[in-house]
Amino acid sequence: MRAKSEKRREIILKAATKLFLKYGYERMSMTELHQHIGYSKATLYNYFASKQELFVESMGNLAKQHTEELQQISSTFTDENIDIWLTLERFGFSLVKMHLRSNIVKMNRILISEGERFGFAEKIYLRGPQQCTLNLTMLFNRALKQNIIHNVDATILAMQYQSLLKLDLLQKRLYGLKPFITDEDIQQHIHAAITTLRLAYEVKN
Repeated sequence: MRAKSEKRREIILKAATKLFLKYGYERMSMTELHQHIGYSKATLYNYFASKQELFVESMGNLAKQHTEELQQISSTFTDENIDIWLTLERFGFSLVKMHLRSNIVKMNRILISEGERFGFAEKIYLRGPQQCTLNLTMLFNRALKQNIIHNVDATILAMQYQSLLKLDLLQKRLYGLKPFITDEDIQQHIHAAITTLRLAYEVKN
């Protein structure tokens, strides 16, 4: 087996992403990718065991900048001195910003239309939404211990917050109804989501 290089892996990912966006999942083939970048099929399979794995990694690579930021924010969730609501705002902004990116929207459309049929939807769910739920659950559990919010299941609250974030802006963007969304639009959207949570669950002193 040939030695792997990060540069070659990145070239393959970028080329595959371009082809997935152009053709969708089913129509994009390893033969097409081989012809597009000139690497042999053996080389492609040396880096990625299947087209399914390649799609999952392509989507992860597109979101890399934002997922790294989300991980950095999540790393502060155990800090007892952070402002819970401000931290939720930062996390929500980065998450919504990621999902509004044009190529992420296109890949999500492919995921919705072809993910279940070709068996990669669950893998992306485990790496994305489920991981967000686990991280937010940790934050809400800390808010419960500090008596910032009423007694409520932290996991359910984490899912509710994500659901509020997905309403309106993300739906309109996914459906192609609102092609341009400003940072101010996102901030207002997140403020409304957090206000809803505070009205429902915040302990009033």
